Amino acid sequence: MFIRRALPLVMASAFVPFAAHADASFKDVWYPDGHIRYYIESGVSNLSGTLEDTMTFMAEHTPLVIEKETSASAANLSFSKYSGVFNDLDDGGTAKSYWDENRADSDKKIRFDPSVPPEIANVTHLLGHALGRPHEFQRDDRDSHVSICFNVDPTDYSPLGGVYWPDPYYNLSPYDEASVMNDGYDSCVTPLPGEGHADRKYDLANNPLSVHDINGIYRMYGTAMGTNDPGDRFGAAVASGDYDNDGYKDVAVALAR
Repeated sequence: MFIRRALPLVMASAFVPFAAHADASFKDVWYPDGHIRYYIESGVSNLSGTLEDTMTFMAEHTPLVIEKETSASAANLSFSKYSGVFNDLDDGGTAKSYWDENRADSDKKIRFDPSVPPEIANVTHLLGHALGRPHEFQRDDRDSHVSICFNVDPTDYSPLGGVYWPDPYYNLSPYDEASVMNDGYDSCVTPLPGEGHADRKYDLANNPLSVHDINGIYRMYGTAMGTNDPGDRFGAAVASGDYDNDGYKDVAVALAR
């Protein structure tokens, strides 16, 4: 089954595509080409509806190419049953060691406790890690937006650029309180005064990804729209800047007369 890709939500801004691993917080990500072939193992077959709805949403709202496979051998992502102790994880899911750059395709699994059915946003959060996304509150500019409780888990809470996350990181959007990569950490992450928690409501619905989530994924995985050839004329002048104050650079082109 092939799921179509869609256009980004914000068309007025200039989205410059990069190699996925250059923008991600990790040295490598699971899917540098943005092509995901997923398989749902029998142990979590009761979650198939939620998992398929998640992957359909991702395909329709991001540049990812997503296909459902009928065998594990053909897949580069498996949704499987977690056999260990979940330690009371609310969403019942884990993408353990998602930052491991040497992880083989056969080991790329997102695991769930089938007795604790996840919501689409839970699955999207874990898939975000597989795409190379950290938690939003791990950004290098987080101290301007949130306060973090005592750091009992450096993997989940340490800022990027520190001892636990030494790799370079590029902020792909303005700080996003509505990001799905913030979900599940309200007890430890508190917005500073004036930093409200925006919702993910658009297209007349509540969605598992925020607009900035989608734009960030496009900046990581979007393909180039074309090439420049000798002799091409693009107008009398070109300027760039954030002219509509949405946090993204825009391109203004003056027509040649």
